[in-house]
Amino acid sequence: MEFLGLSLFQFLAAASAVSAMVVALYFLDRRRRRVVVSSFRFWSDARMERHPLPQRRIQQPWSLLLQVLALLCLLGALADVRWTANAFRSLDHVLVLDTSSAMRASDGQATLLDRAKSLAIRYVRTLPAGDRVMVVASDGTPQPASGFEEDLGDVEGAINTASPGSTALNLGEALGFARQMLVRSESAGDIIYVGGLWVVGPEAPSIAGEIDNLRVIPVDADLSNVYLEKVVLRPSDADPGLWMAYVSIGNRGAVRDVPLQIAFGGAPVAATRVRVPANASVTLPVEFRSGASGWVDVRLEAADSIRADNVARVELPRSGGVRLQVCTQARAPFEALVRSYPPWRAEYSAASPCPVADGVDFVVLDRVAPAGPLTVPALWIQPPVSPAWQSRVVTLKEAAVSWNAASPISAGLRAKDIALQSAEVFSPAMTDEVIASVGAGPIALARRGTTPQVAWGFHPLLSGMRFEVTTPLLFANTFRWLVTASARPEEIRIGTAGSVLLPALDSTESGDLSVVDARGTAMPVTKGKDGWQFFAGATGLYRVTQGHSESIVSLTLPEAPRVKWDPPKEKILTAIPSGTGLAAPPRWWPWLSAAGLLLLLLDALWFDRRGNDGTAPAMGWNPLTRLLRRTGAREAGASHGI
Repeated sequence: MEFLGLSLFQFLAAASAVSAMVVALYFLDRRRRRVVVSSFRFWSDARMERHPLPQRRIQQPWSLLLQVLALLCLLGALADVRWTANAFRSLDHVLVLDTSSAMRASDGQATLLDRAKSLAIRYVRTLPAGDRVMVVASDGTPQPASGFEEDLGDVEGAINTASPGSTALNLGEALGFARQMLVRSESAGDIIYVGGLWVVGPEAPSIAGEIDNLRVIPVDADLSNVYLEKVVLRPSDADPGLWMAYVSIGNRGAVRDVPLQIAFGGAPVAATRVRVPANASVTLPVEFRSGASGWVDVRLEAADSIRADNVARVELPRSGGVRLQVCTQARAPFEALVRSYPPWRAEYSAASPCPVADGVDFVVLDRVAPAGPLTVPALWIQPPVSPAWQSRVVTLKEAAVSWNAASPISAGLRAKDIALQSAEVFSPAMTDEVIASVGAGPIALARRGTTPQVAWGFHPLLSGMRFEVTTPLLFANTFRWLVTASARPEEIRIGTAGSVLLPALDSTESGDLSVVDARGTAMPVTKGKDGWQFFAGATGLYRVTQGHSESIVSLTLPEAPRVKWDPPKEKILTAIPSGTGLAAPPRWWPWLSAAGLLLLLLDALWFDRRGNDGTAPAMGWNPLTRLLRRTGAREAGASHGI
């Protein structure tokens, strides 16, 4: 017998308390009844009776019995009393179903996950009726698929709806989670693991030997698989439109020669053949050209166990170089500067104020103002005095320039003695970042926002500074900061879900690295000795930023397992008996509720308490009268005292 609503002790305590209360009420029943008599001569005034004596016996024992039985029935319905196959309490089990990326493997007829589902359902059907089962679907992180359910249909439904994930199995976390769920249960049963034997690594967990109630139902298979580990795409700095792809290929099996193909927009743009050693990985560079934005597919043409990790797909941005507009009256110095860096494609305008062309990545304003509000990043060189840039001109005989080492624009700049005859000293706003300054004040500022801007109070190309090494490095850092700030990634990474290790985007950046997913949710990131690390539980697109540098990480590949787990032999279930699943124990609470209400109704009909005073005549026929008279007991409902 089991009480799901209340424990046995709670049920007995509640039943005792309710019964005692009802019996006490019957003992303390002092209600007077109206009686019709011929004279009051022999009757005392009821108002003069100050201290009535308590009743020493139950007036209506049969009514008391009916009410106690009715309350016990209602209390049993609330406690959900039932009789099960187990003696006094059913058991709670946790079924851990492997839904890792390795369960995608197929033998030609069914996947490993389909076989695992069939074995899990077969085992559940052998459990005694009344036992409860929680289904936990586990890949890199365990996720409960159901609560503790005793209905066989609910448990099988949770098993059938499981689907393979994108991460490798973290067996230690899965078994630890299952053990924690059973600790909270009052009647712990077994932990049943059903799935493959391939885990994430770097070594098999030892927790399996620590759990005495662990049962393992393995779904073993020969996992021969060639897979893409990682793809890194970088645009060429020297040739606009040229991309370099660094492809890492892993092999779980014998030595294989694998065809590798890269397609852009469905059309092949590069192809090669790779020889991958047994149980190892190789990385090779592949060049391809793409001047427009579109989808790139990196594909392995191999027939193996898992096909999902043979294709990596990502969308490329436009890579035809950086388009900039130069608004200046002195065009020649800028033409020489732009020719030194092929990815820069410059357009020139001598109008003042200067209209900004559509589609440019950023604009250079040489001592001129724009014709309208700026919508693209801009470099101001000696900007005209305006509310946006307030400055004053100072004469510099020997300019000792101080560079802000924390700014990426001044990265690598250490020269202090710069040939500047004059410069504009700015009055920076609260949000402005000082890039360089002299004794009179800041001469270069960076302003963040939706349209990043940089202002120089000097002209590097029209002063003695044009002969110094500082000048091209300052232009390169500034242009790079403006282009990066306009959300143009420097590289695109295609990797696997799970634990992702990222190096610092730029060695000159000292700020923290942040990662957000496609919905804008920030991911927890930790810094270790090998770089930055975060966990991606599902495939998707992630944007990584550090300071002013940015890259895109496309985690579209399933994570490949590293280690094969060898479970203890005494915990392996070699054979599962066939069973159809016992029917769930009958629910008694509807019948107990009906019985309790019926007993209360009978008590109300048979034992009327409104008295026989003429104004409220007794109602109802008492079928116990003859029985009570034969046994010598008082008539039910008769007066036993006034």
